[in-house]
Amino acid sequence: MSSLARGRFLRSRYLTLAALSFLLGPVAICTVLAQERQKEPSTPGPMLEQGYLDLDTPAFSLRLVRSSQTVAALKPKGAGEFDFTPGDLLVERSRDNYYHQNDIDLRLRTNTSGE
Repeated sequence: MSSLARGRFLRSRYLTLAALSFLLGPVAICTVLAQERQKEPSTPGPMLEQGYLDLDTPAFSLRLVRSSQTVAALKPKGAGEFDFTPGDLLVERSRDNYYHQNDIDLRLRTNTSGE
């Protein structure tokens, strides 16, 4: 095999390997994260202590968190278990250290604290 042909062969192998790692990398990361999520059973946070308020319309079923009036689930009737919200993550997201809509970070420092 000539050096030119060998160079093209190696280049095509590297490009194929790079393309595969680019395509399969996110799948592997999502798989690892999903496995970690399944390992830890979640306990409801303080925002879920007061329970839910269930409302029905002719077209939708709506579930609100009583303490905050946050939408916990919005399901169209006749669509099975389809939910417009990430309701399966509600228990996890009810704990501290998650950001929610309208959360504000307020950080104060004194004049002597530097940059």
